[in-house]
Amino acid sequence: MATSATPAAWHGLGHPALAQLLRFNQLPSLLLHPEQAQELAPPEGWSSPLAQRPGVLAALHKRWSARLLQGLGSAATPVLDLSLPALALALADAGLLARLARALGLALLARELRRVIVRDEVLALRQALGAEEVRQALDESPHAHPELEDAQLWLAHGWTAAPELLGSCVLARAWEDAPAPLARRADWRLPPLSLSAQARAGLPLPPSAARTLCLRRLEQMDPAWLSCFTATH
Repeated sequence: MATSATPAAWHGLGHPALAQLLRFNQLPSLLLHPEQAQELAPPEGWSSPLAQRPGVLAALHKRWSARLLQGLGSAATPVLDLSLPALALALADAGLLARLARALGLALLARELRRVIVRDEVLALRQALGAEEVRQALDESPHAHPELEDAQLWLAHGWTAAPELLGSCVLARAWEDAPAPLARRADWRLPPLSLSAQARAGLPLPPSAARTLCLRRLEQMDPAWLSCFTATH
């Protein structure tokens, strides 16, 4: 369990991701997905011009995070187990996490992507999603990833939004079986729609397979970050 280590025996003080872990544990409001931030009512004074002052902003985040953690109940216990397989995903910075989600979604939507043959539509997708990302998705074997039962469940949101939404759902599945202190905090880092019952039902991947898929892609994108977490190898 993530809470089994005691501070006296804890060996994580020298971990290269210690700063990210402390923020994840103690100040989750700093890591909220923008759509989550809208739903998880920020504290009073958040919209005031004074809130942009560093000292005031830090105090507001401390207050907001305390309220979020209180709402977790027993899951507010800090994550201390550095061997959790999904930790490298949960602690990734926001930019990497968003790129990872988009890459995962594109990989699973590659079959549908190959059906887009009108030149102007192809160019538009490359511009919206990134030419290199689209190329990589198309270059992979069609059998490299599980086939979606209903790709339209995702594409109904449009090609611009669908890959990141689908990839976020894969990430949520990857840490679904992690201890609650990790899973609950990590879910806040994803768009709420990716956590819906409908989204979860539409993804044909058990947690272990989703985690393997995520970690394999993360290794391609940022091997230095992944190397910080020996349990993922």
